[in-house]
Amino acid sequence: MTVDNFEIFTLPSGLRCVVRSFDGPSYCQLNINAGSRDDFADRQGLAHFVEHTVFRGTGKRSGWQINARAEDVGGGLNAYTSRELTAYYVITPTGQLSRGLELLADIVGNPSFPAAELEREKTIIYEEIKSDIDAPDEAIFDEMADLIFAGSQLGHNILGSCASVETISPDDAHRYVRNLYTPQNMVLSCVADMPVAKIRKQIERYMKVIAARETVQSRPQSPGIEPFEIERTKGLSQCHTIMASRIFDCYDPRRHALTLLRHHLGSGMNSLLYRELREKRGYVYTVDASSNLYTDAGSFSIYFGCAEGNEKRCRRLINRLLEKMAENPMKPGAFERLRRNFAGRTEILNSAINKRVSNAGRQLLRYDKILSRAEANDILYSITPEQMRECAEEILKPGLSVLTYK
Repeated sequence: MTVDNFEIFTLPSGLRCVVRSFDGPSYCQLNINAGSRDDFADRQGLAHFVEHTVFRGTGKRSGWQINARAEDVGGGLNAYTSRELTAYYVITPTGQLSRGLELLADIVGNPSFPAAELEREKTIIYEEIKSDIDAPDEAIFDEMADLIFAGSQLGHNILGSCASVETISPDDAHRYVRNLYTPQNMVLSCVADMPVAKIRKQIERYMKVIAARETVQSRPQSPGIEPFEIERTKGLSQCHTIMASRIFDCYDPRRHALTLLRHHLGSGMNSLLYRELREKRGYVYTVDASSNLYTDAGSFSIYFGCAEGNEKRCRRLINRLLEKMAENPMKPGAFERLRRNFAGRTEILNSAINKRVSNAGRQLLRYDKILSRAEANDILYSITPEQMRECAEEILKPGLSVLTYK
């Protein structure tokens, strides 16, 4: 199957691949349907810990050799973990695709998790955890997730805590990889300066080291919660606030209208919240809207930082703006300008080939298909002001929960 010059195929192991021929460096990303939500119950931070420690050694390379393999030719290797995804990616110069693919397959398919190296990595992760705690504009998002998804693995900090990371053993890491780093639980996305048929041959050669086996995964649903208001006194010079509510999951057809609503509220200097809270009133330095949609639940949130005396004013104004949007659809002219702005911003943000191939891989992993540009455009132009109004209503329906750090 071909979508916008991306060729999609599946290896005998079950690994789905999306590839494209393109002038320039080679870029490969392995997306795995595994994240902090899949941490073992008494090992919070395990997904993130594994992401760090696959770089510490494999059956044939030390940690130093892993890093040198890409960097010796000017390339780079990196990774990240979210609540339902872990991604490993490597970029190498033109003509070095095989180097990148072989390295990616080695760290994901053959990690050794040497005990001494894992203990050293723990000290690095402790510092990352402390750094996160020391940044209130980061920590408040973690705590809000913990509160709004209370009672499920969606809630806890992706990094875990120092205490939980301390308990993780090499056996835990091996079991996590064995259970979740399986071909049918992954998508490889790849772009290189060679014909697609040749890219496919290299993928088939190197990715066979990731053995086919059963995926062991369980994701209990997050229970409902009652809206709450919580204030934490932390001795800060600025007041940090998140207002959030539980909403639908990533498969809900309303997600497209929600994306447009989020863009309207809090994306860029011409967004509604930026204009009303910062430009008109000078209440805030920063304000943003965000949504996180998972396989069975989601959240919508608005974050702002302000002087303590302005916090309640900002909250009242945000509530009024949302209520107004939930009561009346946007006027046609304003809606068309919003849609045009969103289309242009999306095109610019996705203009880099690395970004496009990365997005394609994540789409294939989650939805088992890739939207063509024409399909995405059709969806955008099928959204109506009424659908966006309904999303605002949906956000307000359960009542906004509030978390404030002062």
